[in-house]
Amino acid sequence: MPKTTRKARKRSSAQNPPGVMIAGVLAVLMMLAGIFYFGRRSAPPLSVQRLEQNPSLGAQNAPVTVVEYGDFG
Repeated sequence: MPKTTRKARKRSSAQNPPGVMIAGVLAVLMMLAGIFYFGRRSAPPLSVQRLEQNPSLGAQNAPVTVVEYGDFG
């Protein structure tokens, strides 16, 4: 196995500039922040008064497909 010289080591570190490493770390941090932010979001609870007045969401004439599954085994 050949020994690496200082010039060879210097060249290999020049091929991977520190900007690439910083960009990688920032990308990982942004992904973790996104997971934390979007993973904890939930819909606000509906009040009983709101449900009594209008128990449905969406348009009155929206197309609906009801799929029912049953297992009577």
